[in-house]
Amino acid sequence: MAIEKFLDKNVTLQRKAGSTGNTIESWINIKANLRCGIFPISANDAIAFQSTYFQTSITHKMFCHISEDIKIDDKIVYGNDEYLVKKINSWDKFFEIYLSEVK
Repeated sequence: MAIEKFLDKNVTLQRKAGSTGNTIESWINIKANLRCGIFPISANDAIAFQSTYFQTSITHKMFCHISEDIKIDDKIVYGNDEYLVKKINSWDKFFEIYLSEVK
């Protein structure tokens, strides 16, 4: 089964704006309509990730076509859901991205 079938969401990629002087974080859109798939992580993924990155927890994994636009600490927005990019792995023609849900 081709992974493209699972890239069923269009998300917006955002990045923190430079110093705005505001006390509230400001984000700018980098890319709209980034096609991807977002899935809850497995217990094994969580354990493996936390043993490498002690201070960070992940909640989801995202797959998308490789894009130079995506960077660590960017924000992925899907409807009312927001996630921070914590780790990016290249996998064939795709990125496997570990996300932390923003509450």
